[in-house]
Amino acid sequence: MNLPRCLGKLPPRHDPRTLRLSSYLQHDIPAPPPARDWSEMLPTDIGLYRNDELGDCAIAATAHLQQVWSSQTRGRIVPSEADVVRAYAAVSGYKLGEPATDRGCDMLSVCNHWRREGIAGNKISAFVKLDHDDWTQLRIALNLFGGLYAGASLPLTARSDTLWDAPHGKPRGDAAIGSWGGHTMAVVGYSRLGVCFVTWGQRRWASWPWWMTYVDECYAAIDEQWVSADDRAPNGVNLAALERDLSAIGDLT
Repeated sequence: MNLPRCLGKLPPRHDPRTLRLSSYLQHDIPAPPPARDWSEMLPTDIGLYRNDELGDCAIAATAHLQQVWSSQTRGRIVPSEADVVRAYAAVSGYKLGEPATDRGCDMLSVCNHWRREGIAGNKISAFVKLDHDDWTQLRIALNLFGGLYAGASLPLTARSDTLWDAPHGKPRGDAAIGSWGGHTMAVVGYSRLGVCFVTWGQRRWASWPWWMTYVDECYAAIDEQWVSADDRAPNGVNLAALERDLSAIGDLT
């Protein structure tokens, strides 16, 4: 029996001022390994954050990413359910006990709030938008940043499929793009065959064709939880230097 699950990602909101990772990748970037899994230190269940009853997936995904980053560096930090709901209310206007205000939120607004106000006491230093249909860029970014913040227009088939895979030919019927709705997830790993998400508190794999069919936006964030005392991430990259480079390009929106 499937547990109740909610969506809540609003359509992508575009702002021409948002920095794109493709600008930074003109520099010398190490090639990503063939496979990566940044979630290996996490328990089986890392929290629903009420995404079984509220459309707060865009905030829940940030809490999942915080757990992934901190588990690799300083010991796992677990944002509380109250932290997530509080941030959801701040971004979306949700009011406790008023179901009509549970309308979800867009990912760019969440990124802005995360950087400026913080979520669960955590502020990201910067965020960049990825070309979500560029397989090479996605692997590079996931290796560099320890996780990605992605959104998809889910098909109804995603409610029951254990492994998310794209149909042969044009997606129709229950496999139609967005036939279920918009959803935000933490991306925590990849292999030759596909991508690993954390959503509804658990890991879920999707094939690369599924990603290319249904994912419609993706961001990477720089967070201090991802670096150790010597300013290096678990992949050996000096993220303090990367952050300085990004900051020199201009203010992020």
